[in-house]
Formats: sequence, structure tokens, C-alpha cells
Amino acid sequence: MTVWHPASWREKSCAHYPPYPSPAEVEAVLQVLSSYPPLVNLAEIEVLKMQLREVAQGKAFLLQGGDCAEAFADCYPEAIQGKLRCLRRLSTVLEQGLNCAVLSVGRLAGQYAKPRSHLVERQGNEVLPIYRGDMINGRAFTLAARQADPGRMRQAYECASVTLSVMRQSRDSLFFTSHEALLLPYEQALTRRVNEKWYNFSTHFPWIGYRSNHIEEAHVEYLRGIDNPIAIKVGPNTSCWMLQKLVQILNPARCVGRLMIMTRLGKSRVSALLPEFIQAVKQTKIPVIWSCDPMHANTYLTASGLKTRCVEDISSELQQTWCVHEALGSRLGGLHLELTHQAVKECVGGREAIQVDDLAEGYKSLVDPRLNECQAVEVLQEWMALQRPLFRPSLPSSFRSSLRASRSNPA
Repeated sequence: MTVWHPASWREKSCAHYPPYPSPAEVEAVLQVLSSYPPLVNLAEIEVLKMQLREVAQGKAFLLQGGDCAEAFADCYPEAIQGKLRCLRRLSTVLEQGLNCAVLSVGRLAGQYAKPRSHLVERQGNEVLPIYRGDMINGRAFTLAARQADPGRMRQAYECASVTLSVMRQSRDSLFFTSHEALLLPYEQALTRRVNEKWYNFSTHFPWIGYRSNHIEEAHVEYLRGIDNPIAIKVGPNTSCWMLQKLVQILNPARCVGRLMIMTRLGKSRVSALLPEFIQAVKQTKIPVIWSCDPMHANTYLTASGLKTRCVEDISSELQQTWCVHEALGSRLGGLHLELTHQAVKECVGGREAIQVDDLAEGYKSLVDPRLNECQAVEVLQEWMALQRPLFRPSLPSSFRSSLRASRSNPA
């Protein structure tokens, strides 16, 4: 294995790298970003590590949620506060239903880049580059907007800074940030060395997605070298051998709470695939946190071409995932949802009985469909109805006091 440094990922194949017209412009932006202050601080990262150890030991549960893709246009206090209120409400629902501590992590302050299944988008007879998230290009269907622009990385930093400022000023600042570490130049520019260790200071909790989890490629190479807690998504095309290698590469020191595995299998494949995954990881004797992403593998296109998801399918995958972990003596420690505080209509079904015909009037997502707040509560309630009390009944005071102390420390 190569010696790691923040740029060693450049020696590997890098999936989903934007087609920037000028590499020199990219490097110029990175020089500027490298001079900017960290977005998160080391004390916050260390507190998150402690909290994740609690999750790994079954003393707490992790809720990770937020927009599929954050929009620069939503970077203002009212919108950010709405997202925080939604996460706070869902955390309260879980705390009361599970009778345990809940660690809240937002898809916030950095979820501006998205991997895409296709390189281009067609509207009528016109074909343009696909929208890849506000950090990379614009959503408007014009050639100028769809051009990959490295200057957008600076905008992403500025929006993340504003979001974190609002979070820290909120009445309950018990939130951490996370995003997919997809655009590696941005991540590299905000990777700094402290006390002989390297940290990604763009977020507390970076993850790599299902489409970029190849063991010989750039994203795994980057993630293995940072001392943040990290996560990785796995799915139907992930082999047990590959999963074992990922766990060994990403958590060689076998640190409790270091690595979270997010399964996104689809409701029809959980019973066939998840038991093999759990047994494969057990064989490595490396500790991991298991989380369920019941959203991504249950996406489908409507006749009009809109992406949607069915609330019942999302609930089914979550419930099946929990049941498999229970049956095998494993533990589901986290839940990953794409959701919004807005009263959108992007996912069908559920108690609101949203139909496909309703989507046109309430669809606002930049990329993939999100649960609205009521739908998210429904998914949680349906899942918790299956359970007996499994967790420690008290909410540790350390969960709140330690994080409040970290917020007072400078970056």
C-alpha cells in the first residue's frame, strides 16, 4: 500500500471527477482554499468520536439526515434553522421511542456535490452535461450553467461557513455535519495536520458513496488516511470479499466508532444480502457501526421521468434491516435519510397517500426525492413499533455537556 498523504488519491483512478476545462484554474482555487480557516474544529471531531463509540457500544443511536443535495440558494438563516428544527424533532421522536440517547448528524454544510448515473441530460433535441451539484455546476439547462466551474468550490466553502455559524448559534447546538467526500480537490484543500495526524476540516463526518467505494481507487485512498470518523456505503454489487477489504483498509487499527457501514440494498434484497455482509464483517473482527440507508436502492422513475420513492418501500427496508441484525446478534446503530423540513411531495404513499400525479406540484429536490417531515416521522414510528426497549434508558449527560464544551473552543 502506498504511503498516504493528502494528495496520494491523485495517483489513483478517480470516479466522478468533473470535466473542468482548465486544470490550472482548479489548482488556483485549491491554493486559495488551502489558506482558508478550517470549517470545523478538532474538539468537535474528538467529541463526535466519543459519541460514536457510545453508538458502537449500543448506548446510543445515530440519526443522519438532510437534503439529497444542498442548494447555495438555501444558505440563509431561516432555511438552515428549518433543517435543524426538523432534525431536532426527529431526534426527539427517536429518543422517546427507543428510550436512548440519539446522536444527530446532518447532511449539512457540504453536501453540494453528487455522483450521477449519466454524464449528460437530454431535453428535447438538446443534450448538455448532467447537473452534478452546486459545488460543480449549475442546475439551469444552459451550456454556461452546466460547465464545471472550479470557482464554485469557494462558494461551497462560504455557504458551509454560514451554515456552521447558524448551527453554532442555535439554541440546541448538538448537531454534527457530514457530507459525501466526492470532490476530492475540495477535501484535500481542507485537510490539515494537527498533532501528527491528518484531519478533514471541511466536515465532522465524511463518507464515500456506493459509486465510489472501489478499493483501488481515489476515494478509498483519501478516506483511509484521515483521522475523522468515516463512513462508507455498500450495496447490491458489493461483494463480501470487497466489504472485508474495505473494512481492513479503512479501520486497520480496529478503533471502536471509527468506521460506519451504511447498507443501501433495496427492500427486495435485504434478506438475501445483509446476512452475508454481517457475517463477512464479523470474520474480520474489526468493529463497525451498522447503519441503514433505506432510500437510495428504492428509487424509480415515474412515467413522466420524475424520480420518486415509496414510503412503504423505505419503511420495509429499514424494518427488514433491523430484523436481520436482531436475528444475527448484530446491532443496527444508525439510520440515514434524505429528508426536508419543507412540505414537499417527492415520495409517494404513506399516511398522506401522495400519488404520482401529486408530484408535479410539490417537487423541489435538486436531484433525488426526499421524505417530508411528516413522512420521516411515519418511517420512524413504523419501525419503532416493531421493537421492545433495547437501549440503555438514560440519556447520558456527557452527550450534551461534552459537545457544549467543544463549541466554546476555537477552531
